[in-house]
Parts: sequence; C-alpha cells; structure tokens
Amino acid sequence: DDNDSSSRDSEASTNSLKDKRKVAVARQKNSSSRLEKTLESVIDKFMGAQREMEERYIELEEKE
Repeated sequence: DDNDSSSRDSEASTNSLKDKRKVAVARQKNSSSRLEKTLESVIDKFMGAQREMEERYIELEEKE
C-alpha cells in the first residue's frame, strides 16, 4: 500500500510540474507577444518621426 501512495505522490508532483511548465510557457509566449507589440509600436513611431524629419528637411531645402 505504501508503494501505491508514493507512486501516486510522484505522479501528482509530475503532473504539477507539467502544469507549472505549461503556465510558464504560456506566460513566456504572452510576454514575448507583448514585447513584440511594444517593439513594433516603437519602430512605427521612429519611422514616422524619421519621415517627418525628411519632409521638413526637404521643405527647408526648397525654401533656400
């Protein structure tokens, strides 16, 4: 009977580890996608600012 309970405990802890791993993987993916979105947003803003600067530079050159 002792063997039964210890194998059940072992199985439970294995399942618990699997669950924890699933949660960790899900968190990692969530965090990665948030980071990706943030990065895309930063790049978009940067590209927009760069375009604005180029347009202003062209306007200034045309005025001269």
